[in-house]
Amino acid sequence: MTLRARTIRLAHANPELRPVLLPILKEASQPTGVMTVSGPFRTYIPPKLSGLQTGLQDALGTVWTLYKNAGLSLGPGPIVVALGGRVQSFYDVSGNYVLMTTHAIRNPKDAVLIHEMAHWYHYNRIPGGVSNPKIKAKYQWALASLAPKKSGVAKGMTYEKVGWDNPHTKDIPYTRIYKLVSVTKTRSTVELQNPSAFDRAHRMNALRQVLPTSYLEQLLNPSGLVTDAHGVSHLEGGISPWVPTAYAKTNEREWFAELVTPHVLHPTGTDPEVRAWLDSLAP
Repeated sequence: MTLRARTIRLAHANPELRPVLLPILKEASQPTGVMTVSGPFRTYIPPKLSGLQTGLQDALGTVWTLYKNAGLSLGPGPIVVALGGRVQSFYDVSGNYVLMTTHAIRNPKDAVLIHEMAHWYHYNRIPGGVSNPKIKAKYQWALASLAPKKSGVAKGMTYEKVGWDNPHTKDIPYTRIYKLVSVTKTRSTVELQNPSAFDRAHRMNALRQVLPTSYLEQLLNPSGLVTDAHGVSHLEGGISPWVPTAYAKTNEREWFAELVTPHVLHPTGTDPEVRAWLDSLAP
């Protein structure tokens, strides 16, 4: 990654540094090439890639339609797009344009291109841009949906262990019932509810035991389900409709782009609550 690219990413991730970084980058961040206006798009193509002009317009038309069909209109523009990215498409926050690869012309449904266009949509179409308070608040809410409020182990729970009256001779089958009488993050206490005569005579230490809570988690909650801060159960640390990828946890800008991308590509598969919230942001 070049120094300029690193600086752009730094400005993108740290709004407080933008007053210092953006003036430095502004002059160097203007797109270059032959400029053409087509509908809402203002494109810049290097002379050596001029033969891709028609393909570029067609690809951008597809992107514009995908956003429109998802209920997220890119609007009348101008949407500045420069052709020439070598590795992947990239939203240049300082120059406010999308750098598009030649690969994306052949595949306008490329998730990276849709993601970078989502950044443009965020900065230019959402009321308040990246300062929109609804997005900032919802991002924190979404992160909370992955933070467990409580584990799957709680005081008062019971469980059974099938065994023998005498574990040594294994003479008479016996099922013991245990109850959790205290639970902490690391250790929990269980009491045997139905001790046998053998337990009372020879296994007094088995009547009340302190066990690792992690062991009880595996025993009582093998699915790993937790209840989050919103009262919803799901796998601990997993993704959700509101946090579709691990990368979405980076910051609210990446989260928003990661939320928009699958919606634009497959709107019929979007969670109804996510769709309704995205619709509420439409300008």
